[in-house]
Amino acid sequence: MTRKDENGVNCYKDNDIFEGKIITKNRPCGYWSTKNSLKYPNPFYIKIVKHLWDKFDGLLFVCENFEINDSD
Repeated sequence: MTRKDENGVNCYKDNDIFEGKIITKNRPCGYWSTKNSLKYPNPFYIKIVKHLWDKFDGLLFVCENFEINDSD
């Protein structure tokens, strides 16, 4: 996402990166493309949540969960 053009200018604008406009939506990759993702929570999410809970007691996390339907 931080790739630069031949003239040294960023390929993508910061806002496009932040808003997720340069990714393919609903395409599983990385952890989400493994069989473990069907049984276990994302290990990165667990690590970051535990770290933040140590620093901020009573912090509430809200996240989105979606299921990919391959029949589309």
